Amino acid sequence: MRRVVVLTLLLVCILISQHSNAQLNEADYRKQAEEVRKYVWGLNIKAFGERNVPAEYAKYSKVVLAKYEEVTGLTKSKIKWIGFGLLPLRDLTYTHTTRELVKINDAAALEEYSEISFQKFAQRYNNKLTTFLGVRVIKADGTMKEINPDEIILTNNTNKDKKGKLAVSELQIGDMLDYFIQTVEFYNGGSTLDFENFVFADENPIMHYSVHVEASKKLSVEFRAMNGAPDFKETRNEENDIILDAEKTNIPPFPSNLWTSAYRQTPLLRFHMVMGYKGLGANYMNARKPGIIYKNLDAEEVVEDYKATLKNYVVSLRHEVEIYDNKLKKIAQSYLEANGGGKVKDNSTALYYATRHHFFLEPDKETVAAVDKKRNYSSPSDMVFLALLEALFKEFGIGSKFVLIPSKYGPKAAEVMSMSDLSLALLTEDNHIFTAISVFDSPDVIPYYLEGQQATTLDFHLGLGNSKAEKGSYSTNYTPAAKNVHTEDLVYYFDPANPQKIKVDRKATITGLLRLDYQQQLSLFEDFYEEERKGMGIEESFYEELKDSRKGKKIVEEYEHAFEEARKQWKENFKAEIEDQFNVKPEELLGCKIEQSGIFETKPAFKFNTQFTVNAWVKKAGNNFILDAGKMIGEQLKIKADQRDRKVDIYMPNARTSQYNLSIPVPKGYTAEGLDKLNTSLDNSTGSFITTAKLDGANVKITVTKVYKNAFEKAEKWPELLKMLDAAAAFEEAKIMFRKS
Repeated sequence: MRRVVVLTLLLVCILISQHSNAQLNEADYRKQAEEVRKYVWGLNIKAFGERNVPAEYAKYSKVVLAKYEEVTGLTKSKIKWIGFGLLPLRDLTYTHTTRELVKINDAAALEEYSEISFQKFAQRYNNKLTTFLGVRVIKADGTMKEINPDEIILTNNTNKDKKGKLAVSELQIGDMLDYFIQTVEFYNGGSTLDFENFVFADENPIMHYSVHVEASKKLSVEFRAMNGAPDFKETRNEENDIILDAEKTNIPPFPSNLWTSAYRQTPLLRFHMVMGYKGLGANYMNARKPGIIYKNLDAEEVVEDYKATLKNYVVSLRHEVEIYDNKLKKIAQSYLEANGGGKVKDNSTALYYATRHHFFLEPDKETVAAVDKKRNYSSPSDMVFLALLEALFKEFGIGSKFVLIPSKYGPKAAEVMSMSDLSLALLTEDNHIFTAISVFDSPDVIPYYLEGQQATTLDFHLGLGNSKAEKGSYSTNYTPAAKNVHTEDLVYYFDPANPQKIKVDRKATITGLLRLDYQQQLSLFEDFYEEERKGMGIEESFYEELKDSRKGKKIVEEYEHAFEEARKQWKENFKAEIEDQFNVKPEELLGCKIEQSGIFETKPAFKFNTQFTVNAWVKKAGNNFILDAGKMIGEQLKIKADQRDRKVDIYMPNARTSQYNLSIPVPKGYTAEGLDKLNTSLDNSTGSFITTAKLDGANVKITVTKVYKNAFEKAEKWPELLKMLDAAAAFEEAKIMFRKS
């Protein structure tokens, strides 16, 4: 592999010599692109010469005959003046090359590879990224044609952002595609790298997959082989740089597209390059040492990293809490007075609501902050929010400790490699738990992905020369299906004189973990703020809060305009939600309203109503009409043929209940037939699907209840869950006939 080192260093030097420019000019880019193509196409990897695909693989959309990934990291020393002295830093050039040889077996694969999009250049902060591309088409007779790189079309072209795409018009079903993408990133001193995941699995077969890593001896490397992935073989070159290689052949298809947890089920090598450091403060920062390979890093090291970072916030906020405590105490007290009374020192929930109001909802008096849908997706720094809350709790005599919780879609607690693998919460001594993920967070409700996990607690005791953080353990619980309920009350008005138009009156009530998606999609900040303000007992309105702004009336006018624009978009958000729910576009939105935002524990449900019309669900049959009743509750999940045989455990978002109550007035002069065929009952340990249909006076009444009883199921439970899913899918075809009397 000496050739890899030499050529990679050549490319790196070209890039480093020009890193002071915003980007490579076009001539330099073409020259370097040609060098990259010569290098990649010249790699001596036997698998890329393979042309025979086993006959049993013909049924798959595509077959990856060969896949190769190469990562290199090279450092360069520099000195930076930071105001009070010189700071030694290292720049890093990080190169990642991915090459694949793929057999195209059907139209889906052809569509996937007929156009390749990529980020040609990007500059963000002190980091720069340049990408090179090579594409060759191999016909069934063995002839090969390389696609001209001059045919790349720029879809975005600015000084700091260039995106491109290359059409592979020569590609046909039965062909092979040999392509590579190389990304060269220049990190200015002090920047950190993201983790790489080398995934030894795909929904289609992989015949050969190899990974090669080279890292400068000034770097350290962390990696972990997970879920049966091959381990890296470690070697060193003459300069004592780190070299790692891994390889696997004949990788069978892996079902990865339905209710799986990649970090817990998929074979992968998780890898990270870190700038090594052994200078002053290295132990305090828990820094990684240069040239060291950290294989299967102890999760306690990550907890120590988190503890060191979190401690800075805890120390700072405990010192600064007096800046906030009077103001937040006043807000907390107003909440209590508006909700039955009580003392702040006895109520962690009141302090949480006050802190939430301060972080998320207080008006920006100088600049118009986002008041549209984007606002619903904003989140604070969880460390700042929860460290302030912890300091407030301490100030008012409420004991609490921090909780570090892994995601069920991330590594297990014992396999975490990064602080980002853990989410932060705050647990009080009376067992209330608080998070800071979004404005819609509620006390004692944690995100679905943190349920059922083993967590670590940190209880900080700070003192002069005797600071420590006691570690403990904590387990998060799963919420039952009865706590996560989506109820739809629906009235459908059908007029035989205008059969193509159905009017729908809809009332939705959503609780527990099911609320957030709807809150983020449908909440309007202007209305949400008013509801929250009144619930908190805050007397001043939004505009009254702006009275002492330096911008005077201008800031009010700017907010009024922003609210007006947000309300226009809000109606479009409702239309999009209707289409998502019912799989049909509304013809006309007649009305929409949020009845309750679901942000207080005393009023936990998110409630909204809509009135709209659709041109769907009705077919004429002579003088009669057929209604697609099963489609009137929305599309049901259908399990594909290649998903039915499942060998891996099932990671669903959460246990949940969907309840639909339909009322369809029978038009005068018609009778309803076929209701008996709409009665279904299936119930087992994994879930249930129960429907009833009856004539109640002049109305057809249909109830549908669908329950997923558990968030996690072992693979052996799949056949039972499949029965419930199949029953729901079959109901989608249910019909009612309105027969002319």
